[in-house]
Amino acid sequence: RVKAADRAAFEAAAREDGHEGFTFTERHSQGRMVPAGNRDEYFPVYFVEPYRGNEAALGFDLGSNPARLAALERARDSGELVATERITLVQETSRSFGFLVFQPVYRNGTKTDSVEDRRQNLQGFALGVFRVKNFVIGSALAGHDLASKMDIFIFDQSASAGRQLLYPAASPFKTPAEAGSADCVTIPNTVGGRDWVVVHCPSGGGASVAERWQSLFVLVLGLLLTGVTAAYIRALSNQRARAANMAADLAQLIDTANAPIFGIDVEGKINEWNQTAERVTGYGKDETMGHDLVADFITEDYKAPVKEVLDKALRGEETSNYEFRLFTKAGEWVDVLLNSTTRRDTTGAIVGVIGIGQDITEWKKGKAALSESEARYSDIVDNAQVLIQSVDPDEGGFVFTNRAWRETLGYSPDEVLALGMADVIHPDSLDHCMKVLQEVLDGRPVGEVQATFVSKDGRNVELEGSVICRRNEDGTRTTHAVFTDVTERKLAEAQVIQAAKLATLGEMATSVSHELNQPLNVIRMAAGNVLRKLRKGKADPTYLNDKLERIASQTERAADIIDHMRMFGRKADEEPHELDPCDAVKGALDLMGEQLRLAEIEVVADLSGTCRPVLGHRVQMEQVILNLLTNARDAILANGNEMKITLAVSGDDKDVRITVSDSGGGIPEKALGRVFEPFFTTKEMGKGTGLGLSVSYGIIRDMGGTIEAENADGG
Repeated sequence: RVKAADRAAFEAAAREDGHEGFTFTERHSQGRMVPAGNRDEYFPVYFVEPYRGNEAALGFDLGSNPARLAALERARDSGELVATERITLVQETSRSFGFLVFQPVYRNGTKTDSVEDRRQNLQGFALGVFRVKNFVIGSALAGHDLASKMDIFIFDQSASAGRQLLYPAASPFKTPAEAGSADCVTIPNTVGGRDWVVVHCPSGGGASVAERWQSLFVLVLGLLLTGVTAAYIRALSNQRARAANMAADLAQLIDTANAPIFGIDVEGKINEWNQTAERVTGYGKDETMGHDLVADFITEDYKAPVKEVLDKALRGEETSNYEFRLFTKAGEWVDVLLNSTTRRDTTGAIVGVIGIGQDITEWKKGKAALSESEARYSDIVDNAQVLIQSVDPDEGGFVFTNRAWRETLGYSPDEVLALGMADVIHPDSLDHCMKVLQEVLDGRPVGEVQATFVSKDGRNVELEGSVICRRNEDGTRTTHAVFTDVTERKLAEAQVIQAAKLATLGEMATSVSHELNQPLNVIRMAAGNVLRKLRKGKADPTYLNDKLERIASQTERAADIIDHMRMFGRKADEEPHELDPCDAVKGALDLMGEQLRLAEIEVVADLSGTCRPVLGHRVQMEQVILNLLTNARDAILANGNEMKITLAVSGDDKDVRITVSDSGGGIPEKALGRVFEPFFTTKEMGKGTGLGLSVSYGIIRDMGGTIEAENADGG
């Protein structure tokens, strides 16, 4: 029996018990099964044996049909076995009548002395479902030779007029009187409190047959009633055995589950404590049963909130994933993640709470350790002296920047959130940085990255570092970069380079004076010749024009030499540009060619091939060539062998190679590994600063290239 207020809870509990789609139903006037309508109480079918073939009966409200309801009420009030009048069974698919037999079931330990007691304490019904046809066909008469000689009619005289016929459904007779005759035998009997009449008539005639049939039919009817009772007892026994087995299985499942499970009654007293709860807390079931869970086993700071969670569950409000601490027998505590479930009886009434927990003590410790590690890592990263940034490559925004990054570029944490990469990278570096970013996203290795950033106040900040890409758990990507601020170093290097250039200019002063003297001498001679002709009056226009063109040509040559010297002495632009390596070699030879000629050193330059442009500074490139030519000259003059320097430029689509070789005897083996160190020199005291090759190494490195020294063929 289910009260209307408990219907939804009962249906939900049945679905949780494995009855998928369970709902109260009733038969529509057109014969279809529909959800049961609203009424004060319901008597739904909850157990069917056998289930197969009777699925439609599950959930059917027996109180929705007047005949069934009348039998239910008689059985409830009498406490006796009661049968219904004829009905069409819910699961019936043919034209046949059936009947139900109800046995009331009352709550354990309650009084059933009076009708009022029985009505108050009714819990439900056990019932048998019978087809009348099955008992006749399946009785002891089946297969007997008399069966073919008899017509059998069964009537329920307790039913109203027009509803008394039970068998056969197609009989033209509606009452015992209509079916009876002088040759027929009528046998009355009581079945489940109803007055049945069995009429059997000989189909082939003969009183002797009727007499023989009368005694046989008494036996058959007795077997029929015995079968009804036996079937009911068997179904009830099967139901109880199945329920007992299910209860035992559930108890075993709960007790051996790999999670702490406890139960409390409506007063908060423990009535379930499984093996995992014993293992986690150290308390055995006999030490906990009947004790107040909150008062005796919950830590003080969690008593109030845990009691609130359990009280809600006792009101039908369940809670998921609630964390609390539970005392152990050793005086320690464990962290438990709790899911509380309201516990109901078969009528849907709340009788307690089942708590299913998870021991998350180690997980909490691991989480705390991870949080501590993350905090430590975050502190290290944020206080590092290098600049660290994380960027979302798809959006272009900064995900993270450390304190050094923000202080160097002058932005606050909130301002960084509104920045994109294009806001902080110098326009001249942006294309290069985007190219590097794409290579990183494609999974290609990149070496050291150089970039110019712009601070909030407009300063250029020179950075060097590395960039990597990592894929996040959600599939997105983030690039992480670590940079060093090399602005001061770059300025210092530029100053060293400038000083080295000036030193080179000083060393070339003699050769430059020779370079200038040659056009000046030509100019002086041409001018003198013109003056002599003019004094003698023999200067014709053609002669004068020739001499003046020569003077203009040599003046232009001198101006080119001076401009080249001035450009060489000037500081290089901050941003690199594309340049032709052959032009840099030619420029260096223009500055130093005369000096080498005066030293009687032969210069062989192979610049016939074409090569791809490179990114850099022409002046710095010329400075590298001049340093190499100067070292070659000094080695040749010191060694006194063949006086020859060879320059060659070659390359392909990827690389450009500039080779400077000499006949100066080579570099001592022990010095080869140190020639690019600052202030290291193999020259005599006072004849070299030791900066030329070191500066050259830095220039080529900044251009993304390499410079090497090796001995070959005596030079």
